[in-house]
Amino acid sequence: MAKSTVTQPWALLYNLESQLDRPMMRGSRRAGRPRRPIPRMRVQLEMTADEQRILLHLRNVIAEKLYPAKVTRSQVNGLALRLLSQRLEESELPADVADWPSLVGAIAGQVEV
Repeated sequence: MAKSTVTQPWALLYNLESQLDRPMMRGSRRAGRPRRPIPRMRVQLEMTADEQRILLHLRNVIAEKLYPAKVTRSQVNGLALRLLSQRLEESELPADVADWPSLVGAIAGQVEV
């Protein structure tokens, strides 16, 4: 039996935010920039140049797949956080995790990162 795709509520909100499946309504627009469908808070995040390069690359890959959707770095960060959270909820971290390399090995299943 094939596993059905589980649609997460946040993924549907990202569709709305990216303007996917959004009907174009002419004549009913207000002047000025439209309000964001999902309120977001500005946070400060420090990243290395390599992390910024990875984030931009991921944003571009996702934007290409979801074209003509608008994909933001915030959405990519949100996706990464949700996937990491889900991964940690699905399995308990081993007791011997005491540093970053062992944490990466436990989460990624011994995949070289």
